[in-house]
Amino acid sequence: MLEDKINNLCFWDQITDGDVAEADQHYNGKEKPEEKRTFPVDSSSIYHFHPIAFVEHMKLITGGINHTFDNKHTAKANEVYINVITPKSRDLQGPLVVFNSSGVLFKTHSLARGSNSNRLKAEGNGDTPTGKTTTVYYPKKRVGHTSFGNHGMIMLEGTTGEFKKATNNGRTGIAIHSGHTNGYGSAINDKGDLMSTYGCVRVYNSAMKELGKLYTKLKNEGKIIYCYIEDYDGDIKDVYKFYDLKVDPKDKEQSKRSNTQ
Repeated sequence: MLEDKINNLCFWDQITDGDVAEADQHYNGKEKPEEKRTFPVDSSSIYHFHPIAFVEHMKLITGGINHTFDNKHTAKANEVYINVITPKSRDLQGPLVVFNSSGVLFKTHSLARGSNSNRLKAEGNGDTPTGKTTTVYYPKKRVGHTSFGNHGMIMLEGTTGEFKKATNNGRTGIAIHSGHTNGYGSAINDKGDLMSTYGCVRVYNSAMKELGKLYTKLKNEGKIIYCYIEDYDGDIKDVYKFYDLKVDPKDKEQSKRSNTQ
């Protein structure tokens, strides 16, 4: 059946005219495209690029994802996850995706790079540890400070993985926040690319503004909001493609570690 093919993400598949007729009947009374495109392959089959199937496919790709990229955590009905997927080397940005049990709610760019690679040492200012955390949003925390921007901070405390070890070791103060960008000194703007921190997750100021609003809305609805940071040991562009998110054109590979944030 066409529904099965849609659910299996095969929006480009061997779909017969009978399948198309079934789809037309299924979507009877609903808005649908007037035409389908057909591509003859041989005398026994026709491949259809059906617009309805494509739309349903894209919903699954960008809206229906209710789990972390590595599939280790799935959101329950009352849960929301902030999933930070970062290159293992931390020399480039990676996607930050917010999702609940229904799918993706928000996505943006993030950088989880510290002044060194030691993720577990207290006061060590290393990269953001991987693992699951609890979260608390402070809308006014360090507002106006060059390194933190004007939209507060989402504080993180580890419950699994490296992040739990770091928390148990006394490493505190790790958060999601915005602030100034590379090349713009004390100015709080998004003109430059994301700069490293002392181990926090940096996002652009415009993104933090929207993320803070979303967090507050979800919290008021009684949602439990977790953060989960994971390394991706591959080409981070693959992850961007998965979430239908464009790579930040300002992002460039960082090789030299900085002691400023």
